[in-house]
Amino acid sequence: MIFYTLPGDESVANPGRRLALRRARELGPGQRDAWVTALRALTRPRHPLSGPATPAPVFIVGCGRSGNTLLRRLLSASPELHIPPESFVLKKVVWDFLRYPAASWPEQVHRAIAHFQAHPHFPEFGLELWAIEGALADLPPERRSLAGLLDAIYRIHAERHGKPGARWGDKTPINTFCLEEIRAVFPDARFVEMLRDGADAAASLVAAGLQPDLRAAGQRWLDARRAVARYRVSGGQVLTVRYEDLVRTPEAVLAQVCDHVAISYCPEAIAETGHVAAMGDVPALPHHANVASPITAASIGRGRAQMSALQRAQLAPLLDNELVRAGYATLFPS
Repeated sequence: MIFYTLPGDESVANPGRRLALRRARELGPGQRDAWVTALRALTRPRHPLSGPATPAPVFIVGCGRSGNTLLRRLLSASPELHIPPESFVLKKVVWDFLRYPAASWPEQVHRAIAHFQAHPHFPEFGLELWAIEGALADLPPERRSLAGLLDAIYRIHAERHGKPGARWGDKTPINTFCLEEIRAVFPDARFVEMLRDGADAAASLVAAGLQPDLRAAGQRWLDARRAVARYRVSGGQVLTVRYEDLVRTPEAVLAQVCDHVAISYCPEAIAETGHVAAMGDVPALPHHANVASPITAASIGRGRAQMSALQRAQLAPLLDNELVRAGYATLFPS
């Protein structure tokens, strides 16, 4: 048995140690020892989380079915930015990297690749990572950090898809729940939260088969909002983009987003859809069927309108307070 005391977050400057400390607090005593051991080893890890500065990656987050993929389509039309299909496993990769701070570089590379490849939707990512394991294991010493590893993977993806030298981004809604982890790896990352009326987002999640029922879908929207709020409280910077604004005034909103992520605004991107067929998961998944369609505001309010009075009454206690905070109407009149 290991005996220890856990310091307060404010006394820990290293971002990797802060994350490991948080993990140790979250686990019960029976599971905590391995993380405390890792926490001690992280005083002098063989390979750090972050590395030499690279062009800031862009992360589109927020509850799914909120226009996330539409924004990916618009930003991906730029030659300056490449956003692959969803990655799903960044949180696991970060925690696994932290858990084995004494591991060799080839071991860290192998475990990270295994997490990516094991996900059932990874084939849609469009890059066989086992085939480049050797190149990743041979990264020069100055790039042997988790940031360097992920940067290499995304840059190779960009190169293989016709954008050599482009900055890269990620659009994975589940990343909304690991903003601190991403910031620990990429301190200069740019975050964009897509926000949609919670009633419409919940209805769309159910219709797409991504959540089993409206209650679960509403909880996912609420959890995503709370995750972004916690990140802001910790000092994180996030640009919030309303879906309703994006589809009503796409030119103005896209210009704002491009300024935030530091790429050139190109008005032609609004109508550009020639690249959608190469977006991997978009042509593969039925719930992305409308991504290549002209931008329209027709879906605003659709979920609310299709809910029965009983469904609205059931969702109202869960969502109404946050809907008001987010600037939307309540589901049930007060």
